[in-house]
Amino acid sequence: MKLQELLRQTERRLAAARLHYGHGTDNPRDEAAYLVLRGLGLAFECDLEIEITKLQSNRVERLLRKRLHDRIPVAYLLNEAWLGGLPFYVDRRVIVPRSHLAELLQLRLRPWLRRPPRRILDLCTGSGCLAVLAAKAFPGAAVDATDVSAAALAVAAINVKKFKLMQRIRLVRSELFSALQNRRYDLIVSNPPYVTTASLRRLPPEYRYSSFSRPPERPSFLERGPRGPEGNDEHALARGERQAGIRSSMLGCAAGRSNLGKQASRHGDVVEVSKNVL
Repeated sequence: MKLQELLRQTERRLAAARLHYGHGTDNPRDEAAYLVLRGLGLAFECDLEIEITKLQSNRVERLLRKRLHDRIPVAYLLNEAWLGGLPFYVDRRVIVPRSHLAELLQLRLRPWLRRPPRRILDLCTGSGCLAVLAAKAFPGAAVDATDVSAAALAVAAINVKKFKLMQRIRLVRSELFSALQNRRYDLIVSNPPYVTTASLRRLPPEYRYSSFSRPPERPSFLERGPRGPEGNDEHALARGERQAGIRSSMLGCAAGRSNLGKQASRHGDVVEVSKNVL
């Protein structure tokens, strides 16, 4: 069997199943390419006419059965998620990264930033993907990446080491700003877990697979408190900034409101930039 035919068969079986996507793909065709090509260690641009061995076919079949019957997202099956054109290690301890901040970081936050930041904070880092992308976008910057979950930070450490950024990215266990000891930053980015526990229970199985990676120590951003006087996280963030001694100008804010465009606001992304780099 040629690779192209294996891709077609996999796509047909995925399309026939009642699956939900959103962990790197949004349709059966892309999901099939993700599962087959990366499951076999092949590049996305590989030759589709190559012959598939029995051993390779069996591996794809094992992965596909888990995807179909156990509803496990491909990213978790392969321990690999792509963001900003880079492959990151993921497992159940973290949520699969999907953030429009990756695109903004690739653009180096133009036109909002006129000069590169020297100190960057990735708040609620999870797998560490935004910290890595920020470090690559701004090679002269030092990056702090924080999370309340020790398990998530262990995954972030794998990705920091993978991209050889141990000298530039510092991982800190912290509930928001609490352990940052009055550090100041030129740029703050965040894509926190913003789905509440109640909402999570109503989501398809694919989205609940990583729920074990969010223990009580790591509630969603919308479940954290104390909340602001108007019941939103914008005020909670501002209070944390004062506690951390951070002086900055907000470009985007949490919980669905952003001046960086509708695409970022839908995902609860946060971007904050110091006035001296605007």
